[in-house]
Amino acid sequence: MTQTVFKPFREFNPQLLRELKGRLKSRNIIAVVALSLLAQIGAVHGLKYEWFDIFLVLSLGAMSATLAIGTFILVSDLDEEERRGTLDFIRLTPQSATHIFIGKLLGVPCLLYLAIALALPLQFCSGLLSNFSFIDILGFDVILIFRCVFVLSLAIFFGLIKGNIVGLKPWLASAFVLFCLFVFLVMFPTTPTLNNGWDAIKLFSPSPLLPYFLPEYPQQHIFDRNVQYYITGLHKLRWFYLPIGANALNLSLFYIVNYVVWTRLTFQGIQRLFHNPISTIISKRQSYVITACFTLLCLGFSIQNFGLANYQDLLAQNFLFFFGLIAVLSPHRLTLKDWIRDSVKLTQKTDLISDLVWGEKSPAIIAIAINLLIVSVPIGVVTLLTINSFPAKDILLFGLFLNASFILLFASLAQLMLLMKTKRRALWTTGILSTMIILPQIVFSLLEIYPHQQPLPFLFTVLFFAGFRQVDLASILWVFVSQSLVLAVLNLQFVRRLKTIEKYSKLLVS
Repeated sequence: MTQTVFKPFREFNPQLLRELKGRLKSRNIIAVVALSLLAQIGAVHGLKYEWFDIFLVLSLGAMSATLAIGTFILVSDLDEEERRGTLDFIRLTPQSATHIFIGKLLGVPCLLYLAIALALPLQFCSGLLSNFSFIDILGFDVILIFRCVFVLSLAIFFGLIKGNIVGLKPWLASAFVLFCLFVFLVMFPTTPTLNNGWDAIKLFSPSPLLPYFLPEYPQQHIFDRNVQYYITGLHKLRWFYLPIGANALNLSLFYIVNYVVWTRLTFQGIQRLFHNPISTIISKRQSYVITACFTLLCLGFSIQNFGLANYQDLLAQNFLFFFGLIAVLSPHRLTLKDWIRDSVKLTQKTDLISDLVWGEKSPAIIAIAINLLIVSVPIGVVTLLTINSFPAKDILLFGLFLNASFILLFASLAQLMLLMKTKRRALWTTGILSTMIILPQIVFSLLEIYPHQQPLPFLFTVLFFAGFRQVDLASILWVFVSQSLVLAVLNLQFVRRLKTIEKYSKLLVS
């Protein structure tokens, strides 16, 4: 009987078959069914048959459980596979990485999916009794499924990253997911449409869709605001002047496209880490695509109301993005030693440049500079086209150069520190860079130095955009030249260290 049930999966996805056979035991199924039914009874009784509240709890509660528990289960499974060495065995199978991890995605949390599937009838009934249409409920559930696939794909990606936190990874991953759920479902739903890059966060939370399903009930409360409040704000949502917030269909399609793009990029990262577990987390080629997608997403929400405030928001978003990009793109000491050995074979200058731009093991500084171009050029073009005041336009354009020099300085320092011999080089690098970001702000707060009173000191910190409105162009140029000199010194030191490593490597070989 068991063989007959699982037979269709043998041809479709052997990895899925392996996961299902290990988990779909009679005892497990009975326990899951009982827990799911008890939870549904508790929800109905606790909410006293308020059907909209029941629908909200079942919809967002099921999604939250899928994301938090599913993340923990998937990362734990990959952690266990890594410890037992079975992940290396799976790498030798003829299956593609995509098929293997689709099997993981569908099979590892299969009992969780069963519990949620049992709650779907009650969710649909409560939705219909809350005046939602069947199509609205189905569409909302489809959006939730796309979101769950995206987040659980990220969980697999995180589970494949090598590190010294074996055993803690599932807890860290699920804690981060719970924090994001708190932000998206508790804090963020009540914020209005901002008409800047921060509106992109809405595309990773399904809650903005709910008001569209209740237009005839403007006083119905969702969270702590009524439907009319949300609808008024969401109708202003634009992306490159496209009215994506005009109705539920536009916003739903944009949600789906957004999730599909980022899930596809995540699976490309999964394929890379699966086949090259000791390489950098993403390749340089992947970083260029990710940066382009990020820039389009954030700039699209800012361009309708582009001004100084949106410009500052874009710089802040870019800095946060590049801080993460530096971490996932910078190779460590052993990888750089391999690159030095291989780079001897590069006889022509064009080969070396190509390797710095596309190579798997080469330093990340040139790649970070290219990513900065991908971000800065569109923002610069928009600044030229939308800002009419010439003094302000010049300062904003030089602000882009200042932003780029700051990020390159951080990238160069990170790459230099990752050449250290200590095993904790990544921790030291993160600590030093974080201190450089946080410490000046603490000092300024203690000394009561504010950007509107003394803007010049802020130009030497990551919050330079808070002070450059109050300074002249000469001050910005002076700071830029100073940073360029520091950047040159860091890169000269980095090259010197590489040559020292190359010399010792040649001595060991000889």
